[in-house]
Amino acid sequence: MAKHELHQFDLRPAVAREFIGDLDLGESDQVFEIGPGLGALTTEILDSGASVYAVEADAARVAI
Repeated sequence: MAKHELHQFDLRPAVAREFIGDLDLGESDQVFEIGPGLGALTTEILDSGASVYAVEADAARVAI
């Protein structure tokens, strides 16, 4: 059976928004995101007012 990996670019904006909205983040929250990729979740986290510390291992994504 093939392994399916979920990448951020698989997320529709509405799904990312709902997922992050359920976390009830605010200005006093800090999020450590591993593998932010294209930023689908990162954008929603920042829009919530929380701070984001992101670490990306894929050099091709770092430039984005």
